[in-house]
Amino acid sequence: MRASISGIGVYRPARQMSAAELQGLGQDINGAPEKRYFASEQETSVAMSVASAKAALEKAKLAPTDIGMLLFFSGIPDFEVPKDANLVLKELGAVNAAAWTLDTACASFITQLRAAEMLIRSGECEHVMLVNTMHWVNRAVDQTQPYATLGDGSATVILSRAEGDPSVLGVVEKGEPEHFDFIKLHSPFATGKPEKISFSHDTKHGRFFLRNAADGAQAALKKANVGADQVDWFIAHQTGLAMLRRWSNALGLDETKNLNTFHETGNMSSVNIPYILHKYIYEEPKIVRGQKLLLFAVGAGLHVAAMVFEY
Repeated sequence: MRASISGIGVYRPARQMSAAELQGLGQDINGAPEKRYFASEQETSVAMSVASAKAALEKAKLAPTDIGMLLFFSGIPDFEVPKDANLVLKELGAVNAAAWTLDTACASFITQLRAAEMLIRSGECEHVMLVNTMHWVNRAVDQTQPYATLGDGSATVILSRAEGDPSVLGVVEKGEPEHFDFIKLHSPFATGKPEKISFSHDTKHGRFFLRNAADGAQAALKKANVGADQVDWFIAHQTGLAMLRRWSNALGLDETKNLNTFHETGNMSSVNIPYILHKYIYEEPKIVRGQKLLLFAVGAGLHVAAMVFEY
């Protein structure tokens, strides 16, 4: 038994900002993408999530009632209590599903994929929906600070039970709490005032990303008994093209195997990887069944996640 990707859907906010427009607003666009999407106030976390989920259901040829579990992450949600995931269930009409919010920040999609595969292989669920949504630019970013690499959007992946060998060949997740303060957003309930995301300028974080972060991906390859030459595509959390190249080189991967959408979306946190999958499965087909994908992300906390997944 295996957990197979049966459908992927995305939601792109209506407004796509160019680098030139951001430069006109005083933003430094050095190393920034050509374009990125910014969600409006009307494009709520729930609305974007429902839109990408409906698109995924259509691709998978499934009804909302077929879904047995919703695994959810919204970077800057509409609700603290209850979670957005419960309202997504309601709006979809997924009356047979429960909802779990799984939050490892930018690494959340890999964490969800790991959990979904276990739910399916255990026989607990036949279809599991993974929703990732980011709405941070206008909600949580101090726009007097650099934000030209960031973007908003939503992506949903549906995993379904299928015959065959396991699709997850190796997975590694590891906390790096020494780097907890790399990116922070204090709770306004704790501080009693509006809060915005802050990034640390401590060089120890940069050294970790440059020298040690890719160790997690290397460990996943070893666990899967898969060599770098056997990886068909490397799909990573896209903080920037320079970092993607550095990680590829550290892993001994040819840079031509690195799939990304940084030029059109920038960094959408945990939306990055499922959005890339959608792009290169449906829009510009490169990923085909049977290929081995190395998925890799580093989330705030820090949380390092890597998976070798056979599509």
